[in-house]
Amino acid sequence: MPVPAVTVTLHYGSSSPTLCRHIPCGSWDVDTNFKGGSLTVRGSWPVLHDSTLLVCHLLTKGPAFFLVADADPGNGQTAALSDLHDHCVWQKRAGVLIADDGSEVLLVPLRGEGSEQVLAGFHTIMAAGDVLGGCLASGRLPLVFDLDETLLVAKSQSQLQRELAELRDVRRPALTQQPSSNDRALGLAALRREEELLAADLSLLQQFAEHDAVEWGGARLAATLEPAAGPALQPLHRPVVRLRRDGASVVLTRIDPALPATSMIFHVRPGWEAARPALAAAASHDVYVCTAARQDYALEAWRVLDPGEHLMSLQQRAARITCVQRKNLAKVVVKYKGAGGSVHSVMPLTVIVDDRLDVWDVANRGQVVQIEPFRPYEERAAAELGLPDRPTLQTLDAQMQWLQGEIARLHAAIFSHIDDVARPAAERLMSGARRLKVDALARDYADAMPTPTWTEDCVQKAPRLLGLAPDPRSASGTALVPQDPRRAARQGAEGAAVAAAAAGVGELSLPQDPRRRGAAADGPAAKRARTDSGDQPGDSVGAGTGSSGPAPAQARAPAPAPAKPSISLPAAGLNLDPKLIETLLAMRRNSPVTAPGQCAAPGPASASLGLVRPPPPPPPPRAAPARPLAPADAAMTNRWLSAFGAPAPRPMAPAAAAQAGPMRPHPAAQVPAGGADAQRQQRQQQQ
Repeated sequence: MPVPAVTVTLHYGSSSPTLCRHIPCGSWDVDTNFKGGSLTVRGSWPVLHDSTLLVCHLLTKGPAFFLVADADPGNGQTAALSDLHDHCVWQKRAGVLIADDGSEVLLVPLRGEGSEQVLAGFHTIMAAGDVLGGCLASGRLPLVFDLDETLLVAKSQSQLQRELAELRDVRRPALTQQPSSNDRALGLAALRREEELLAADLSLLQQFAEHDAVEWGGARLAATLEPAAGPALQPLHRPVVRLRRDGASVVLTRIDPALPATSMIFHVRPGWEAARPALAAAASHDVYVCTAARQDYALEAWRVLDPGEHLMSLQQRAARITCVQRKNLAKVVVKYKGAGGSVHSVMPLTVIVDDRLDVWDVANRGQVVQIEPFRPYEERAAAELGLPDRPTLQTLDAQMQWLQGEIARLHAAIFSHIDDVARPAAERLMSGARRLKVDALARDYADAMPTPTWTEDCVQKAPRLLGLAPDPRSASGTALVPQDPRRAARQGAEGAAVAAAAAGVGELSLPQDPRRRGAAADGPAAKRARTDSGDQPGDSVGAGTGSSGPAPAQARAPAPAPAKPSISLPAAGLNLDPKLIETLLAMRRNSPVTAPGQCAAPGPASASLGLVRPPPPPPPPRAAPARPLAPADAAMTNRWLSAFGAPAPRPMAPAAAAQAGPMRPHPAAQVPAGGADAQRQQRQQQQ
């Protein structure tokens, strides 16, 4: 049941207190959070690159309450509300309230109908706003990884000895007591193989601890000293032996170089070494680590996973590697140590990768992309024995490839909503282009600011390992690249447009990027595309319905062309970017008509694709004649045209080549006699 509006007192600096109507949204109760109905502004909070409204809306999905000046002028002055509103609008800030439980409320200035001043209160924390503001400025989202049984498995000598004892004393007797069957026989064989693998690792670890060397493949491998950092980031050197087993990385290292008893063996999850450079190259996330282990172990474990510091620099590790028993994004990403007070996630746009859900706070579990736990001994035994219904190293590698695509998909979906919906709506409200109805603030705000897309709204459940039977690679063996979901709806139309452009059927209207609707359709990218293609601001891309308005009178009309048979593409289609298609159409529009058998002159559009070498720009009064392509450039052009199903042009006839004559150098490249001095005098005369 909604809480009724009440009258509260707003205090701001030396301004006179203002009696305000407190209009709650949902179940917010001012008496629970501010005793006595007194709201004191403790300061103001800025956002450097985006509006305070956008950041607060993305963090909370909407305000907890609204404040407007009391309608009765006899209740007092409005100095506090008016001064705070003007200050926040002018400085692009938000007022800060501290609730009784220690949580924070940010007051964002909005405009109501007429000249009404409105303050929207968002129940969040400034630290989360600072982190999210930086994410919006950089285009990167927080990505949190768990360590043990998610990205790696690490064992000490004592742990290996305990697991061997448990296998011999608990697991094997329990399996032996089951009725005799083929499954029991396979299970006992798997246990024997696990025991062999555990014993082999224990032997390697004992050799490494005693001699700083191991026997591997009939050879003795000595440890090398690698630079590392301690818990306080002090420099040190650790003895390390790096091995390869079944295509995966196995590393023997020592947490404390002075204590051989701290030697450990690390098994890295299959597929991680392929996903790591892809994540680093995408530069779409800021990587964090959250584990229940000790700090010195976590630092060394991440050094094993990211030895080149591609995902997290050495200076960032102290702040981004968090060791807590109860995992919460407020501690991991925001480093917030105050009281909570929010029922939802503090950082709802963060992506979490973990093999368990129960270790995370309830508010963060919807953001977890859960993957199968990594248990190298069981999985290697299952792969060698061919056990059914068991994960193997191959299926773990396949799931890691799926995870890489899922991370890219989440980033694209979240930023697509921010760029296309949330940011334009926030700008309209902050600028006053959209004013709220004071008598229906909550409803009108919900209409003006759509619900943001959070990570928990986009996370898909990870496919079961056994459901990944086909390796997520194409038939040719090339890994599939994660695709932006915004392209999925345009794939079929893109293929048809490319085929029509290559076959000469006519200029079709291209599928429109949803980000280019409305005002975005005339943005800088669209203007650059029109400039490259020779179109005027009012021209349409093609002859279809993609026009943004009626064509001007001086716009050229396409000459009627003889009908040509359309060319059908394969069922899979061509996964091409719309900018590539626009450039191809610009090539057709800008190519001059040539004689039969003569190639068109290389234009700016073809040069931007890298199909031909662009000629130097012609002088203003004289247009360069159409030139034939060089043999190498013509061959490259023919390969592109054949990829689209279009016939390759015939070579230039000797008569046409003779008529074209030799190439003339560009006037800008001609240096007058006399060298640089004469050239400088010539420029002065021209001026």
